[in-house]
Amino acid sequence: MSEIPAARSDRTARVAIWAVGISLLLVATHQLVALDLWWQLAAGAWIAEHGLPTADPFSFGYPDRPWIEQRWLFFLAEHAIARGFGLNGLIVAKLVWLAGCFTLLERAMRPAPRWARALGLLVAVALLHSRLKVRPEIVSYLGVIGFLLVYEHHRRGGRDRWLIALPALQLVWSNGHTLWIIGPALAWTAWTLEAGLARLPRVVAAIRVQPPLARERRRALAWAAVAVSLASLLTPYPFLGQLFPTTILEQIGVGSTLRDVIVELRSPLSLLGDPIFFGTYAAALALSFACLLLPVRVPALRIVVWAAFVGFTFLAARNVALLGPVAGWVIAQQLGDWSRTPSGQRRHGLARVATALALLGAFALSAASLTDQLWRGRGWSQRFGTGVREALFPIEAMAFVEQHGLPRPVLSSFAEGSYLIYEGGERSVFIDGRLEVYGADTIAENAQRWSEAAGVIADADRHGVDSVLLPYPVMQSAIGGFEESPEWAPVYYDSARVLYLRRTAATSGLLAEIGLDWDAEVRPRARVPAALSPPDWAEGWAPRVVDGSEPFDRAMLLLHVGAVGAGQRALRETVQLDPEHPEARLNLGLLAELAGDEDAARKHFSRVVVARREALDVHEARVVLTASQGNEAQRLEAALRALAAGSRARPVLATLVQLAVDPASAARVRSALRSELEHGDGHGEQDLRAALRAIAERTRREAGAESAQ
Repeated sequence: MSEIPAARSDRTARVAIWAVGISLLLVATHQLVALDLWWQLAAGAWIAEHGLPTADPFSFGYPDRPWIEQRWLFFLAEHAIARGFGLNGLIVAKLVWLAGCFTLLERAMRPAPRWARALGLLVAVALLHSRLKVRPEIVSYLGVIGFLLVYEHHRRGGRDRWLIALPALQLVWSNGHTLWIIGPALAWTAWTLEAGLARLPRVVAAIRVQPPLARERRRALAWAAVAVSLASLLTPYPFLGQLFPTTILEQIGVGSTLRDVIVELRSPLSLLGDPIFFGTYAAALALSFACLLLPVRVPALRIVVWAAFVGFTFLAARNVALLGPVAGWVIAQQLGDWSRTPSGQRRHGLARVATALALLGAFALSAASLTDQLWRGRGWSQRFGTGVREALFPIEAMAFVEQHGLPRPVLSSFAEGSYLIYEGGERSVFIDGRLEVYGADTIAENAQRWSEAAGVIADADRHGVDSVLLPYPVMQSAIGGFEESPEWAPVYYDSARVLYLRRTAATSGLLAEIGLDWDAEVRPRARVPAALSPPDWAEGWAPRVVDGSEPFDRAMLLLHVGAVGAGQRALRETVQLDPEHPEARLNLGLLAELAGDEDAARKHFSRVVVARREALDVHEARVVLTASQGNEAQRLEAALRALAAGSRARPVLATLVQLAVDPASAARVRSALRSELEHGDGHGEQDLRAALRAIAERTRREAGAESAQ
């Protein structure tokens, strides 16, 4: 009779494995969102037509820089799929690739029982879920999983010929992703540990590690490591390519200036505010570490590989995904080994608990991805389905450039440049995401220089560019500067960017035709090419959570440039889509408050928590919004409250300097600034002193003018 429940439990565990696999595919079924996709497609097209690049042909800002492209094989495949099957073909190809990786990982976890494999696979998917994009790193998922599979098979007595798969795998890895160096590192670590333990029998007996492999099997590992190392040289860049991964790691490692620009390059500890990401990361670490402490003898490589990949995650949060297969493999194998011991066999309930966790986790991931709750809850731009998340890219903006004949090239930031490569071809982009071309310092310096309009305008002047594309909110300060400049005029905007055209004799006719009225009922539009707007095949599969991000983001841009009427309409559009949208309600409440409509303000504020209403950015928003009301007394009060709340933002301090025009207001502002200097926490001290100097200088100028009269 006991065999029947055991068989039923095993069938349930098999269902759990399938459920986890389906959840992986559902989580990975999202619209194209990888910002690097476009330059990678352009690189693939270039390689297909011209061969491998040696100098960058795309940038007019930093032309002809050396370009070593080790991911050429991935880019060629990417280009071929997109050209043959459209952009949705990339999503389908990714799903097929990930299904293969999942199958191999499940085999690498054998002979652990199905319930242990189900739990390990769930952990792997949970850590992978945020990095399942069309990017070269999916090649490294296959590389790591393939090594685990071959090593596990070899350790458990499999034929040596399985090791032939490692150099073949390395050949693809070395030409597909810059982290190919993990392959030789794993191969040599496996042999070194086995050879070292063979010379230390007393250490093996004293600690809980499994005995080393026999000499013949160790020799096979050594030859495999040699073959993997030779395979890593079979690239178009055999010697420069060997140094390239270390160069990249140095550029994005601890202390890199690029970490200030790209969040995913920071430590995962900096993402404590993301409960899903950090929660799954912490849970996976705790569970895999606990499994390593189980009372069984552990292969030494299992411990070393786990520790190495955990350490690798601290270099950059994006490496957490690579830990997924390793942590899942450790959990499954450790639980499997322990379940075969007498103490493990007595824990019958563990299998049920592990199976239930796998089923529940798979269901939660599937439901959250199908409904978009997974992405909306994290504030991400992803969306379940197929097609392109167009709001992330300047696709329509560049269609506007094309259809209205705006002068080329278009000056754009690091955030937008990747698409311009794909759209414009050679010499079409100022700077983009190719770290290997520009280097971390160049990208960081460019981001710093473009933090204000003066830096952007200087680059436009230097390169003779008359069209500038600025993303919002990344460059909101620069957008404010362009709005104040008489030399530039806006001609297009969407929810995430503004396109400016220089006022010249050559562009005057064009500006008369397409000059932008921020308060117009309808924003400028352009026809997006059908190839860049593939259909969403998953439309209607499941009820999705409300997405009011597009009109809300548009509203914030409009309010930032002072188009209060149009911004208010976009906010109302947001609450029509999502009546509980707290930020839209907050801003509508602020606008009603400034207009003196207390009832409407109360109605909107009732949907917002009290603490949010008193947040620092809300005080700063009041200052910006009052600028459009024409009530300078109200604006001064808002700026003083923002200062007292701790704001040192440029619009707040500029408003205080601007409005300290009469003796009474100047005295109030000086007193407030000095109070912050004396009693504040030291934050923004230099800016506070600069504001005081500006007020004093103006007072001296006015006094001098009066005495001269």
